[in-house]
Amino acid sequence: MMSKIDERVAVPRWLYDRLLMDAAAWREFGQELYCEVPVLALLAESPYVRDLILGWVEWNRRRQAADASHAISGAVKWTVAGALTYAELRRRRARLGAIAEDARRRRGEYFGGPVDWHTGMPIAPGCGS
Repeated sequence: MMSKIDERVAVPRWLYDRLLMDAAAWREFGQELYCEVPVLALLAESPYVRDLILGWVEWNRRRQAADASHAISGAVKWTVAGALTYAELRRRRARLGAIAEDARRRRGEYFGGPVDWHTGMPIAPGCGS
C-alpha cells in the first residue's frame, strides 16, 4: 500500500544522504545544461552532428531489434521434427547428384583444370589441344 503525501516515511540515513547527493547532482547538471543550451542549439544545426546523431539512432534501433530477436530465438526451441540438420545437409552436398555422376561416367575422373571445348574431356597436362 502506498503512503499518502502527508504521511511521513522513515528511510535509513545512508539512503537519505544518497538521495540528497543525487538531487544536488541533478540540480548542478540542470544549471550547466541551461547555460550550454545555445551551444547545444548550434551543434544541433550542424549537418555533421545531425548525421552522427541519426547514425547513432539507427544503430541503436538495429541493436535493440537484434537483441529482441536473439531473446525471442533463445526463448523458443526451434528444432522441428523432420527438419534436416546442418550435418545432414553437408553430407548430402558432398555426395554427387545424378547429373554429376553421368558426367563423370562420360568424361572420366575430373579434378579441375582445362577441358577440351568440343569433347568436354579433361586435357591431360603437357598435351596440346
